Amino acid sequence: PIPHPYGEDLPCADNKPVAPKKQEAKAVTVQPPRPKPWEKTYVLLPSFEKVKGDKVLYAHASRILHHETNPGCARALMQKHGDRYVWINPPAIPLSTEEMDSVFALPYKRVPHPAYGNARIPAYEMIRFSVNIMRGCFGGCS
Repeated sequence: PIPHPYGEDLPCADNKPVAPKKQEAKAVTVQPPRPKPWEKTYVLLPSFEKVKGDKVLYAHASRILHHETNPGCARALMQKHGDRYVWINPPAIPLSTEEMDSVFALPYKRVPHPAYGNARIPAYEMIRFSVNIMRGCFGGCS
């Protein structure tokens, strides 16, 4: 199974051990997989070294990143950083209604971790009585 970015695929949710392969990870990895045809599976962003000092290139890289967020057609992104490349897999296909219902039916505690004790957590106060009507954030700030 491919772990979902939110970590809710069934083997993970059931506490079954999962050993994801590098090419299956939905987080950033350093060694990219080598599917065929290689040149059509990813978009090469300007290097970190170039974008950190050039506002126009930074804006260009940001625009590419936002254009590759549709789970149905997004390609992987790759960016040179020093002598290595960072590989970012495309977003996962959204869960079906049934899959989403099964995720929300899991026995979450729905309270802050006990390590917080009686501390006030502003983020928790904000969402404590909220109703989740969508997945993730539509703001695009990430």
